Amino acid sequence: EEQARFLAQFNTRYPSPHRNLCMVRLMLEAGLRVGEVVALRPEHLDMTTCRLVVREGKGAKDRVLWISDDLRD
Repeated sequence: EEQARFLAQFNTRYPSPHRNLCMVRLMLEAGLRVGEVVALRPEHLDMTTCRLVVREGKGAKDRVLWISDDLRD
């Protein structure tokens, strides 16, 4: 409930709030750290399988995550 109220604060009428909302949702739902979200590139995400590759995360290790269909959309 608290997360829903927090996410509802984003004004999605402008392009950058969509980006910001997506970044925050990746941190909340997929457990990404700020540095990992900032380092993401389009080629790190496979939209058909919802597979996300985090390059050089904590400990300079790569990891693979799967995001929800809802987050992908």
